[in-house]
Amino acid sequence: MKREFTPKGPPFSPEEIEAVVAAAPTYVYAPDDSYDPNNEEEVTAFWSKAKRVMPGEHRFQQGVRKATNE
Repeated sequence: MKREFTPKGPPFSPEEIEAVVAAAPTYVYAPDDSYDPNNEEEVTAFWSKAKRVMPGEHRFQQGVRKATNE
């Protein structure tokens, strides 16, 4: 069976990349954001109730625990 040729590199040219970057806005007004990331007080208040979840601690990663009352 003959393999098909797989082109190397991205499917877009450097000119297309430059055009997309040039068309991108420099600032996006998003009034729905929870806090201003440049305001340290707002960031601290937003993340104050956050809880760090280490690998294996997520509830979907934990197995079903059986009661051992025997």
